[in-house]
Amino acid sequence: MTSYSEIKSFEHLKNVDPLTIANYLKNEHPQTVAVVLAHMDPRSSGPILELLPAELQGDVAHRMAVLEAPNAETLKAVEEVLAGQLQGEISAKDTQYGGKKQVAEILNEIDREVWQEILDEMREIDDEVANDVNNLMFVFEDIVVMNDANIQEILKEIDGKELTMALKGATEEIQEKIFGNMSKRAAEGIAEDMEYMGPVRLSEVEEAQQRIVEVIRSLEEAGTITLGKGGKDAEMVS
Repeated sequence: MTSYSEIKSFEHLKNVDPLTIANYLKNEHPQTVAVVLAHMDPRSSGPILELLPAELQGDVAHRMAVLEAPNAETLKAVEEVLAGQLQGEISAKDTQYGGKKQVAEILNEIDREVWQEILDEMREIDDEVANDVNNLMFVFEDIVVMNDANIQEILKEIDGKELTMALKGATEEIQEKIFGNMSKRAAEGIAEDMEYMGPVRLSEVEEAQQRIVEVIRSLEEAGTITLGKGGKDAEMVS
C-alpha cells in the first residue's frame, strides 16, 4: 500500500515555505485542507497545521483522523487548491490518506502547547478520536514506559551534553529510568554535570528533549526499537 510520503505529486511541496502554504489554505474548506495535509509527509504538514488559524486546527486534525480515501470529486478539489504546484496526477487507488496515526505523527512535529490545544479542540468534536490520536503520540515523558533494552539502544545515539540538558528538567522518575540503564560512573557524571550546570531556560530543556524524541522516532522507523506506547498525558516540565 502506498503511503502519503510516497506520493510524488507532493514531493516538491517540501521545498515550499510552510507559511506560504498555510496562508494559501487558511481560506479553504476544512475538508479540503485536511485532504491536502493528508497527502504530505508529517514533517512538512506539521508546521503547516501549526501555522493555520487556531480555530481551524482542531477541525482539520479531526477530519484528517477520520479521513477515508478521497473520491474523484475531492481529489479534483485538491488539484484546484494546489493548481500550478502539482506535478502529475494523484491516484487514490490502493493509497492510504489521513488516519489517526498520521495526525499523531503531525502533532508530534508541533510545539507541545499548540498540539495540546489542537487535541482539546478535537475532543470537543469527537472525544474518542482525539484520545486515539493522543494514544499514538510519543513525547519525552513516555520514556518511563519504555523497556530497558530500548533505552539502552537510545542512549547509544544521544550526546552526553544533550542528555544532561534534557534530564535537567525531567521528572525524578525519568532520571531514575535513564540512570538505571547507564553504568554507575556514567550516571554519577551526568548527575554532577546537571548540578554544575545551574539554572537553565525551560525552552533549552524542551529543545533537548525534543531532539531526543526525534532520535527515538528515527530508531523506531529503522526498526531498531519498538515503542508500543500507550496514551500518556504530557505535562510541561519546570
